[in-house]
Amino acid sequence: MAELIALPGFTLTEYDGGAATFEAAKRVLTLIAPDGGRARVSSEGMGVEADTSILYNEETGRLQTVGQSTFTPDTGDPIESASLIFDISEERGSAFGAETSYSEGGANWLVTGDMPFAAADSSFMSHARFTSCDLEEPHYHFETDEIKIVGGNVLVARPVRLYFADVPVAWLPFVAQSLSQGRSSGILTPRFSVNDIVRTSGRYRRRVSNIGFYWAMSDYSDALVALDWFSQTFLSMTGSLRYSFNRQFLDGDLTFRRYWRVDGSSELALDTRHNWDLDERTQLRMSGRYASSNDFIRENSFNPAEVTQSIDSEGGINRRFNWGTASVGANRKQYLSDDRTEWTLPSANLSLSTITLFRNASSDARFYNNMTWSGSASLTRRTLDRVQPDVFSFSRANTETTTGSVRSTLSLGNLSLAQSVQLRQSGTLGVPEALLVMRESETPALITGSPVQDITDSDLTWQSSVSYQQQLIGSTTITPRLAMSGNMFRSDTSAVASSLVSAPARVSFGGTLKTDIYGFYGGFGGFEAIRHKLSPSIQYEWSPATSPTQLQRQLFRSRALQPKNAISLTLNQTWEAKRRPPEGDSAVANLAAQLDS
Repeated sequence: MAELIALPGFTLTEYDGGAATFEAAKRVLTLIAPDGGRARVSSEGMGVEADTSILYNEETGRLQTVGQSTFTPDTGDPIESASLIFDISEERGSAFGAETSYSEGGANWLVTGDMPFAAADSSFMSHARFTSCDLEEPHYHFETDEIKIVGGNVLVARPVRLYFADVPVAWLPFVAQSLSQGRSSGILTPRFSVNDIVRTSGRYRRRVSNIGFYWAMSDYSDALVALDWFSQTFLSMTGSLRYSFNRQFLDGDLTFRRYWRVDGSSELALDTRHNWDLDERTQLRMSGRYASSNDFIRENSFNPAEVTQSIDSEGGINRRFNWGTASVGANRKQYLSDDRTEWTLPSANLSLSTITLFRNASSDARFYNNMTWSGSASLTRRTLDRVQPDVFSFSRANTETTTGSVRSTLSLGNLSLAQSVQLRQSGTLGVPEALLVMRESETPALITGSPVQDITDSDLTWQSSVSYQQQLIGSTTITPRLAMSGNMFRSDTSAVASSLVSAPARVSFGGTLKTDIYGFYGGFGGFEAIRHKLSPSIQYEWSPATSPTQLQRQLFRSRALQPKNAISLTLNQTWEAKRRPPEGDSAVANLAAQLDS
């Protein structure tokens, strides 16, 4: 038998049944199913089963089943039917009372109906119904008069009625759905509502979107072009390109949209995002959004979040070195609600890796050995641009803020010495010079048109502190702290602070008492045990009053005078749960028992 099967030029057909009859004159084979079983015929991956009999006419090349039948193609899902006729030579057939299924959108759809024609390239069904509810009486289902499946990839049905139980609730002239798995090029599914077909009011503006074509260029990129028509408002075209090259750690997308208004004007919108890991230490990120008209978005968007949100663009690069980490970035926010624009350019950060000074083995180390030092620095510049009114107002003026800071920490065991310096410069741009010598409530005509200048305020703060952490019992620690801080200020609008003026130095003393409290509880449901961690912390800070000069009292007021005596309580808690091991996983259960013991 094995040698016959292996002969070249022949195909294998298997017959399985309780009995068989063959009419030699008519060349008709009848395969009868056994009691309680089914008759089967299979060839080249295709199979036919019937619970009564299978009849094959060699002259016509047709195969016919009697009784409940199952047809299993070489590819695709099996088809259950009350009876089946299949023409082997032409590879097409008919099934009555057919039932099959297919997966789409994460759901398994059940389709029933008559299938008068079925072939490899196309199939037809009539009086069909389909649903994703697998109950005997489904909660909902669709009914249609005709279904056509083209190449096993596209399903078209017309007309389509939606039922909840046996109550009709919606009607569509047709439905088109792709059945193919993964990405494939093709026509996009248009989006519209029932009101766009049958208007309930003459003032209703119809809208049809997503009319276009999708192109799967490769496994790593795709593109689409689509039209959006909004009656009496605009016609838009959207072009989109996406790519993802995992081997190069590169991915991104670009979306371009052009609007043509009914009055002949046009608008433009861009949206892009790109990520690239140049190597294991360097990451490049960029994203951008642009709209030529904020009013156009506010007038035509139906999304409340979109109307009040900002159009954000950002970019940056991060680089990790052996000695530290550096990053440079920029950000732009365009607010749709009030037409203001915020820029952050640049935003630079530098963090140095911890350096060990006077390194030595622990056994030979002296008190100054193995101390550690770390440092960081940052620089940020922010600008705020607003639509300017006809008359200058400080509340609507454009502003610019630059902030720079440097921090350093030196640790020797539990002893820590920290220093920090921060400089903040705030500027108001385009201030009329006449306003600097007049009150804002004066006649606007005297201010409008006068020369302008930028005014700035500078604030320099510094702090130096020393602290020591002492462990008491378990995780309980107490950390006394001594700090000294100062402040310097200058302003273009102050006659007495045209250069930096120092505030009185402040000395403060305080401490922090912190501990952890644990609680263990039995499990419930799918959890075997519960752990509760409670971390209370008490902070105390005291700073004496200062003796400022008259100039310091005039500039810094209460900030330089008031003493400080404050206590605060912080409470953090964490809940953790341990899941039970899966049933039958004895290895995990035994390991858990060993750890618990």
